[in-house]
Amino acid sequence: MTSQKPLISVITPSYNAEEFIEKTIQSVIGQSFSDWEMIIADDCSTDGTRDILKRYEAEDGRIHAVYLQENKGAAAARNAALNKAKGRYVAFLDSDDVWKREKLEKQLAFMRKHQHAFTFTAYELISQNGEALHKTIEAPESLTYDDVLKNTIIGCLTVMLDREQTGSIQMPNIRTRQDLATWLSILKRGFKAYGLNEPLAEYRIVETSISRNKWKAAQKTWYVYREIERLHLMKATWCFMHYAKNAVNTRLWGGKWGNGGDEKVIHVIVATGEWGQDQLRYRRHRLAEFLAEQQETKEVFWVCPAAEAPQEAFTKLHNGIIQFAVKDFLKKKMFRFARYRDVFYQKKLRLLLERLKTEVEAEKVCLWYTFPGFPLLSSLYDWDHIVYDCSDLWAAPISGKRNLASTFRQKVIFEAESRIIKAANTIFCTSEHLRQNVENRLGEEGKPVFTVENGVEYDFFALNHERAEVLSGRKGTVLGFIGGIKPKLDFKLVKKAARAKKDWIFLFVGPDGTNGDADFKEMLEEDNVVWTGPAAPAEVPAYMNVIDIGIMPYKPSPYNDAVFPLKLFEFLAAGKPVAGMNLPSTKKVEKEDVYRHMTGSDPGAFTALCEELERSYDDPSSIELRKKIACEKDWHRLFLTMLGKLNLNQDA
Repeated sequence: MTSQKPLISVITPSYNAEEFIEKTIQSVIGQSFSDWEMIIADDCSTDGTRDILKRYEAEDGRIHAVYLQENKGAAAARNAALNKAKGRYVAFLDSDDVWKREKLEKQLAFMRKHQHAFTFTAYELISQNGEALHKTIEAPESLTYDDVLKNTIIGCLTVMLDREQTGSIQMPNIRTRQDLATWLSILKRGFKAYGLNEPLAEYRIVETSISRNKWKAAQKTWYVYREIERLHLMKATWCFMHYAKNAVNTRLWGGKWGNGGDEKVIHVIVATGEWGQDQLRYRRHRLAEFLAEQQETKEVFWVCPAAEAPQEAFTKLHNGIIQFAVKDFLKKKMFRFARYRDVFYQKKLRLLLERLKTEVEAEKVCLWYTFPGFPLLSSLYDWDHIVYDCSDLWAAPISGKRNLASTFRQKVIFEAESRIIKAANTIFCTSEHLRQNVENRLGEEGKPVFTVENGVEYDFFALNHERAEVLSGRKGTVLGFIGGIKPKLDFKLVKKAARAKKDWIFLFVGPDGTNGDADFKEMLEEDNVVWTGPAAPAEVPAYMNVIDIGIMPYKPSPYNDAVFPLKLFEFLAAGKPVAGMNLPSTKKVEKEDVYRHMTGSDPGAFTALCEELERSYDDPSSIELRKKIACEKDWHRLFLTMLGKLNLNQDA
């Protein structure tokens, strides 16, 4: 049973916090120290936040909600909660952050042992969806008023104050940076802030948070200096310079990855082939261009195998990326295994290494593997960070068939990939299946492995309304596939479906990578199956607009078990419903009139699935929903997530 007057009051403001606030509340309920009250001041939420608060109030007598009558901002909400607080100690926790289980217990013991009035702790960063970003904000031993002016490192979610020593607390009524102003007002009276350098809380990086708006955060910090603290212009400028160095560059902007950091990064990307050779844009192409566009990037090198030795060792592409091609051992595809064996390419990499050694000064150099080729490269240079961006089960036969050659190929690639996994500092996987595969191979070796699925150039597909002239006036529902046409597709199934549904048109757009597959040739014999051949990336939306239903007819195979196809969100961005087969990683996207998934190779089940989607393919509300889902998977957003998980401030 708790005392009538709890020892600690937890102060939480909330506004439209429906997505996260339950996790916040649960982190308080789960504390090892139980003598607390939690006062949540809701600032006129318009979502389901208040319903959640009422439920927890009824379930736990230690939780109290204060409902503000008008929206006044976080300062007013915190002050309303402080006015209701009964505890000697007050601790602050925002509605999207969480505490570790022993946070209150350990911090209270720290304060009591040393009779501290003002304490804070280290904390960790997590992504919007709650994944660890493997970055910790350390807590200095102590900070004075002047220290905090120059370094705004105190996280509000970690602060605990003893009101018997500090007296009553009220935050200045400003929309942002009211926590900084409050800490300064306490420290100005001669108190010190003492740091417990143990990460006892998790700060969630939300896209709309002020810490994501770096310029706005800087402006508000300047406002506190001049308007709240009334600092002289010279002192304010001096403090701001230190703030920009300590807070913005290191903490808010993530050091090397942020906008405005002084240090540059060179990215070396190991890719499967020369830029644009197959007329398709894969994840690695978008990643390379994204990195090239970042302000902190000095250069991006595209390292790739090539059938012929290039005329020049380094070729600057139209997008500014520098291509370095390594000639294959022999032209024929059967000899591509040489890409994975050191002896065939070690000497050929010498020019790249020499260039890096001569050009790199103070820059960080990051190596990205997008396929398991040239594994030796990971040990030939002192890389600051090595990333493996795993998008396929590379060692599995793409057709699902095994023979002596594929068994040898699998062994060679598996060994090369194992070396890269061992060398990598960070690993990204495009599906949960791939992630589990990598984690199983790592065993007990601790290493950050994340699932970041494929995305979409949303505006490119959603806003393009051109239609390709490809069907020559043919009428009927168009089922379409766009991408590399390879043996992983179930051509037999499509052939049977085409025979059963003569009023449908089956459109295939993409380069032939089947190597003369007999099933592909037989499928093309059907009158209602159309193959255009390859299309330039710029033309793809026009073909997409001809299609009524997107299809991804994959075979059952270990390779396809790991696939998360690029085309899924591209179809949805164009407003098209999608039917997928034998793609376990996509099942989480399944939704009526949006995406339907099936397993097996039954043509009847496949046509029935497509018939369901046919009934709503042009429904305006369904089109809007598909586009909304795709918009959340924009490449730019996904790549920012990936960069947020890298910590180049640590030694590799």
